[in-house]
Amino acid sequence: MERDSIDFKNTDIAALFRKLLLPTVLGMIFSALFVITDGIFVGKGIGSDALAAVNIVAPLWLFSTGIGLMFGVGASVVASIHLSHGKVKAARINITQSIAVSSLLLICTSTLFCSFAPQVVHFLGGSERLTPLAVKYMLWFVPFSVFTALLNSGMFFLRLDGSPNFAMMCNVVAAVLNIILDYLFIFPFGWGMFGAAIASAIGTTVGALMIIIYLSRHKCALRFYPVKLTRKSMQLTRRNVGYMCRLGSSAFLCEVAIACMMFIGNIVFIHYLQEEGVAAFSIACYFFPIIFMVYNAIAQSAQPIISYNHGLHETARVRRAYLLALKTAIGCGAIFAFITALFSSEIVSMFIDRSYPAYEIASKGLPLYATGFVFFAINIVSIGYFQSVERARYATIITLLRGFVLLTACFFGLPLLFGNPGIWLATPLAELLTTLFILIIYIKAKRERKKIYYLCHMETMIKKFCQRYRLPEKSLHELLSHMTEYHFGKGELIVKEGERNTNFYILKKGIWRAYYMIDGTESSLWFAGTGEIAFSSWGYANNEISQVNIESVNESTAYCIAKPDLEELFNSSIELSNFGRKIFEQEILFIDSYTLSYGTPSATERYLTLMEENPELLQYVPLKHLASYLYITPQSLSRIRAGLKRRR
Repeated sequence: MERDSIDFKNTDIAALFRKLLLPTVLGMIFSALFVITDGIFVGKGIGSDALAAVNIVAPLWLFSTGIGLMFGVGASVVASIHLSHGKVKAARINITQSIAVSSLLLICTSTLFCSFAPQVVHFLGGSERLTPLAVKYMLWFVPFSVFTALLNSGMFFLRLDGSPNFAMMCNVVAAVLNIILDYLFIFPFGWGMFGAAIASAIGTTVGALMIIIYLSRHKCALRFYPVKLTRKSMQLTRRNVGYMCRLGSSAFLCEVAIACMMFIGNIVFIHYLQEEGVAAFSIACYFFPIIFMVYNAIAQSAQPIISYNHGLHETARVRRAYLLALKTAIGCGAIFAFITALFSSEIVSMFIDRSYPAYEIASKGLPLYATGFVFFAINIVSIGYFQSVERARYATIITLLRGFVLLTACFFGLPLLFGNPGIWLATPLAELLTTLFILIIYIKAKRERKKIYYLCHMETMIKKFCQRYRLPEKSLHELLSHMTEYHFGKGELIVKEGERNTNFYILKKGIWRAYYMIDGTESSLWFAGTGEIAFSSWGYANNEISQVNIESVNESTAYCIAKPDLEELFNSSIELSNFGRKIFEQEILFIDSYTLSYGTPSATERYLTLMEENPELLQYVPLKHLASYLYITPQSLSRIRAGLKRRR
């Protein structure tokens, strides 16, 4: 139970994601095997009616799983943000509150379900033939729902605490134990539905107890914290739990959506294809969890990375983590779809024999069902992203669309248009339409970001320009209205040595560098950043070829005007003429100040001056260019930086 060393703030996103992904995926696969094993052993050992009966009761298992995920996602997002700010105690209180409240909730609901078992089964779509089997399974599995929820929520807390491997082991132990007991109870012992239910219950309970033991240890950063029962404490608990539920509501709804798919699917299949159709559909529902679990694992691996860096306002790291998770999920979705379409008969034969009528129905239906796997991947990862950045409204809307509104419409509408194949295509179409909705959200958000980005850089440029050249904003706006905006890529040459360039530039964003060649080596002459002017002095002043190169160090944007147009503009207005004169006066003064400051014998002083005046250079400019600018070697610059770090 040793904690892994995970730095959510500084570790490379790809390396961090890989470190979390493998144990999370393995844990989720074993969790899926937990469900699939029941299907295989029940189908082979008891029969297709038993398989259909378990599928009838499955929404109740998904309900408890959804409760666990809702509190797990909500509490882990809040705890991640608290941890990013160093508030460890608050994070401990959050996870304690989530486990306590979710456990109480499930104890109450489980008691209610078991008290009205036949009515619940009938409500879930159970026929007279299937109800006795479904009730028997339900009465022995549902009472252990509290452990199912804890097993699912605990995964989030263990990963956030830096123990993804132990989180994986909790699922592995639970799944392996379930597989062994399923076989023993169903085949050698002959316990039937009771054996399948109690095997799953024991496996879940053991996995949950492992989590309880972990969170009770004092070595963990995240552990149980005593919650006071005072009025104020209860009010804070209610507030915290309410916020966690809002953040994690879409995770709960995702599970409820699967339950809804099973519920509506059972009704539609039994209407068109009777009990054999429900049995065929149950195979898809048993196979489905391993697909869902992998997608969920990808989303959950990205969640602590995204939430932690969201708390630090590290937007670039958040975006990179999301895109990495999205690409991974899409790749997995394509592979799953291909395998399912190619080996549909083999997959069906794992659950039931070829002699059952359900076999043929399922073999033809699974390839159609698999067409939605890629869209499903995009939707699940996107929902996880919105949860992680505290945009619960979007996550909830997407979940409601794909899991309820669109799914219900497709299930009842498509069979009328396409017959039996339309039933299998209902879920893929709902997922496709949801993906299109997410794409609309993305395009809208991108436009908003561009607008904000533009305004932000514009404001920064104006502020820096006016401060540097001590000039009013009004005149700058007038000058910019006559200039053209250009974009330059990283390393792109704006001015080439030996060529004539008479243009006058004002940088909106990015860094430019002027350099010349000495014995085949580049020597940096000057740097220009946001709000500064740049031009070839030879071209602008004398219409001669440039003696230096000017390149864009990173992606940059600049306003440009040709010298003849600029002179015409200066001649048109005394105000603009004085504005231009002051620009060049301040630039000359800056050059003289630069020359004096770099006359100091201390290279360290020159470096400190540069960093004080232009700190962004260290982030974007290679050290070799900075070294040549400071008239020292790269090795000397490295020693200076190392010495300054030791002093701190």
